[in-house]
Amino acid sequence: MEIDTSCYPEFNKKHMSFALLRNLILLLLGIGLIACGIINLCIGGKPWFFIVLLSEFLFWLIFEQDTVDTGFINKILMVTITVCGLLWLIDSMYGNIGWANRTANPIIAFSSFILISILFFSMYKKQKQFIFTIYSMATVSMLLLLFGIVGTYKITWGIIVLGSYALAFLIVSSVIYRKSIGTELKKYFHT
Repeated sequence: MEIDTSCYPEFNKKHMSFALLRNLILLLLGIGLIACGIINLCIGGKPWFFIVLLSEFLFWLIFEQDTVDTGFINKILMVTITVCGLLWLIDSMYGNIGWANRTANPIIAFSSFILISILFFSMYKKQKQFIFTIYSMATVSMLLLLFGIVGTYKITWGIIVLGSYALAFLIVSSVIYRKSIGTELKKYFHT
């Protein structure tokens, strides 16, 4: 019995070499992470190992290959969350002044939110599947502003801009894409 192999895709050397390079980089990152952890345990002091861990994770996030669920909007959001977490970790370990939470993280968050909303409105047909991700970011931003207004969180101009922009985004997107946003949210929750 002879097997017909004409239906299989052709072997792509370029794709295989890229996959091999990715695996090699992941191996080197893992070895470096283990080495940093051992050195940090031997030397003692502040756990700077976690900064290395988040930095390597950020590097991997930027260069990872997209999966089906990972679009450009999700990748921007993941990088934003990782960068904000890394800045918070550095601030809390080496100074605890609060510059990360009060100044840097809100600026990074509303800058990425502006970029995400521009991508969302300019390529709505391709990006509407990520509506839950964007609405989640907007909800967290408005909750942060609300906590600041109530007084449980110190409010700064960056948080005001972030929360206000999130509210404006929700209103504008709900008015423009009312029916399709409802449909996409129903798809997400399988109702």
